[in-house]
Amino acid sequence: MTTRLATSAVLLFSLSFTAQAAVPMLSGTFSVVNSGPGDQTNPHVDCNLAPYTNDDFFGSSTIHWFDFSTNTDHVIPPRGQDSLSDVSGPRIAFTEASSSGDQVVVFDTASLTRTPVPGNRHSSPAIGGTLVAFEDRSFSGIANESEISVYDLAASASIRLTNDLRMDKNAAVSPNGDIVVWEKCDTSGFNCDIWMAAPVGPGTFSTAALTSGSGEEHNPDTNGSIVVYTSLRGGETDVYFQPVGGGPETQLAIPGDQRDVSISGNLIAFESQVGTEYDIFVYAIDTGTLYRVTDTPVDETLNDVSVCGTVGRIVYAAPSADYDVFAFTFTTPEPPPPSCTPADPAAACADPSKLTLLADLTVTRGTAQPDTASTTFSSPEEGGLVCITNSRATSGAVEINGSRAVGPSAFEHEVTSIAVRVSGLGSSSDVTASIAGQPGTSYEVKVYAEPPSCRESLPRHNGLWRPGDQLVMGERLTVLDGRIRMSYDLNEPLAAGAMGCSATSGLALSSLAVLALWLASRRRPQPVRVRRP
Repeated sequence: MTTRLATSAVLLFSLSFTAQAAVPMLSGTFSVVNSGPGDQTNPHVDCNLAPYTNDDFFGSSTIHWFDFSTNTDHVIPPRGQDSLSDVSGPRIAFTEASSSGDQVVVFDTASLTRTPVPGNRHSSPAIGGTLVAFEDRSFSGIANESEISVYDLAASASIRLTNDLRMDKNAAVSPNGDIVVWEKCDTSGFNCDIWMAAPVGPGTFSTAALTSGSGEEHNPDTNGSIVVYTSLRGGETDVYFQPVGGGPETQLAIPGDQRDVSISGNLIAFESQVGTEYDIFVYAIDTGTLYRVTDTPVDETLNDVSVCGTVGRIVYAAPSADYDVFAFTFTTPEPPPPSCTPADPAAACADPSKLTLLADLTVTRGTAQPDTASTTFSSPEEGGLVCITNSRATSGAVEINGSRAVGPSAFEHEVTSIAVRVSGLGSSSDVTASIAGQPGTSYEVKVYAEPPSCRESLPRHNGLWRPGDQLVMGERLTVLDGRIRMSYDLNEPLAAGAMGCSATSGLALSSLAVLALWLASRRRPQPVRVRRP
């Protein structure tokens, strides 16, 4: 069964690279995979294994695989004409043509065993983990009315993902087999969009369109969290990518046309037109850096990239007297150091885009005394940031791991945002939000992780984290000339009408119970100031 998902709106971001000649070369080592007689084409790579198609001069087509760990070349024993391979771990999936029709076969290079996918008129497989996706022409006598089906090697079961009168083709599977992407086109091969599928239960997938409109989208690939593809828009073909499931779409605006895009880890590889030839380039998503790999007078084509730890590898085909397969091995570019958030927690909550979201919950006031909501989470860091968006709540409390982080007096009708740093998070944490006051009021709590290096960079006061001005305990929320000063007692009752000082709870707070707040009624943001009385 296939469930169709609604597609989210796509926002477009463009990253422009105007001078390819100024793009830095990526350091690494080139090597020859196979330059023997005949054509060697369509290479793919996963860590140390690189299968490719070998066409000799005598009409025979076989699948070879090169093992970079031993620098040896191997051949899958043919039982027909073999082509169009893909690889995941030790498994190679390929198309085998015989008198009974095309069939998809999976070959295990560790055990040297073959597993045919049941049925025929199957071709162009992609493999990730134990999931094989392929073009399935067994449902229609019209060759261009192809569907996408998958075969689960673990369950020995086939599942049909598409069921329409269009051409579904060029599938790719994420490394662990949880995402499938492909092109959906008219039977003419035009008006192509990118679609995806994800399992929602045993034998059940949900599908959704990731693109729509006037562009021509092709060559999708995915690392499991990002989908990349090429799109012809405005007379030029560029690389685009967006999150799995839909979201902001990013364009790599590079002069000339781009093609044959692939992704592994945080690296996107593709060929880009430079003058009249195509060279290989790499874009690092985490740093936003574009690198050039080749600078030759010939067209490199059909590249594939693999990142295993700190080792990256690109395989590709290039012409000489015939087509040969080459490899480029490199150390993956160093990611940037963790981007520290502003010392002011209010500013950090205003732009948490570089933080890791750990928990998100909303509590709404009903008729209970009081109403509560809670959730559990795991944090990779000991320190965190609590960001609260208030919808007219006048009394609330937030606890983390049983210790209060935000008390009732922080909530007022005019207070729209509350921010505070906390510590003491771990692999098993929980957050609980409580609310009293008027029915229908609510607030949302988000907890983010902060890298230790960021917390080390924050100012200290008497051994405690001190963002911004010196903190003063025991004052009510006060507005002075458009500026805010406040603090409150963490341990006061939820519906308290007065406020005073008391000892803090066991959870260490970055601001020692002082929050940074905005007032919704102000025309422009005002800085936080805490003043001594």
